[in-house]
Amino acid sequence: MPGKSPLSRAGWDIMFGVFCLAAVFYVGELWQQGLLVVLGGTAVVYGLQTAREARSL
Repeated sequence: MPGKSPLSRAGWDIMFGVFCLAAVFYVGELWQQGLLVVLGGTAVVYGLQTAREARSL
């Protein structure tokens, strides 16, 4: 993953999460949609938490 700073990693995590959430509309199986929602939601929450911690340093 490019970028070594915490804010850069947080940005990549958030971008990956948004990509996963957007992909939900393009898969057909319900289990795939559920997996993408969980994966994308977790990545976005983790990225936001990392960004908040990095800004408070």
